[in-house]
Amino acid sequence: MSLLDDFNMSLNDFYFCKNLGQGKFGEVSLVHNKKHFYAIKCVDKKEAEKQRHLIKYFLEERRVLLELDHPFIMKLVRTFKNKDNIFFLTNFINGKGLGKYLETKKEKTFRNKEETRFYISFLFVILDYLNSKGIAHRDLKPENIMINSQGYLQLIDFGTAKRIKDFTCTIIGTAYYISPEILTGKGYSYSCDYWSVGIITFEIYYNYYPFGNEANDPMEVYREVLKKDLTLPYNGDPSVNSFIKSILNKKVSKRLSSLEAAKKHSFFRDFNWNDLIDLQIKPPYIPEILETKSFDEYPIKYTEYLKKDRKKSQKGSIVSVYDDDDNNFTKNWADEF
Repeated sequence: MSLLDDFNMSLNDFYFCKNLGQGKFGEVSLVHNKKHFYAIKCVDKKEAEKQRHLIKYFLEERRVLLELDHPFIMKLVRTFKNKDNIFFLTNFINGKGLGKYLETKKEKTFRNKEETRFYISFLFVILDYLNSKGIAHRDLKPENIMINSQGYLQLIDFGTAKRIKDFTCTIIGTAYYISPEILTGKGYSYSCDYWSVGIITFEIYYNYYPFGNEANDPMEVYREVLKKDLTLPYNGDPSVNSFIKSILNKKVSKRLSSLEAAKKHSFFRDFNWNDLIDLQIKPPYIPEILETKSFDEYPIKYTEYLKKDRKKSQKGSIVSVYDDDDNNFTKNWADEF
């Protein structure tokens, strides 16, 4: 709540600290207002209007984030706009991306059941909360997950999240983590996120992807996701293999797709879910944090930083081949911000 203590703050109240990264649709920076550090995402309005479907995602991201209040999910503080951009101001999560952490161990063999179970348990709690709100994330992957300064996970990116009543048909996601039912375009619901959790489980435990690991083209990955049978190493822990097999079932009706189902699986036998919620389980890894200086050491106004020539946002591997929603928006679509 302390992050929301000044409801009258404007874009001019922030000072630039450093660039935190280039996302699919915008640049993320560390800023402060002489009281708190925040993360802020800047999105180019003209770029969004060139790709009309992006407008829907930004509007939906704002609406979804304003509904969410969970300790394992980043918190939207508020949004801003100027003549060129829209902005998402969120709490700053100091730590390391799960994707970066996994990259540091690429040359090693994981096969660590306790570590795998620890991280995956957070994802089940997060998805259980999102599903209770009628929300599907649709792009769950290590790059969208932070390990915070205490070693616990938090979900940080909701650019593709959507409230789903029955099902949706939009083809969207990231190659290695996208579910087969999304790719078919015939309709899907929350189960698509549990498929992504299954891929992440496999990746953490076995240190490679179950589908498309040797592929150089996303289309090759999609073909494997649709056509290839799941192959599990024979020398893995039986409960881990059983869990992966249950959650990476291409038949949605037979897929392990809920927190309650996970709790009953042997993979989570003797796991204390209450201790997880209370953050009483010792994390397997504590990341190095970004050292921030005193506020006075960052004197450049964020609005001045925005005037400089900067790198364009990176093109992510997100897919949007077909969108089932209406993409007609007024010229004043950014007024919501």
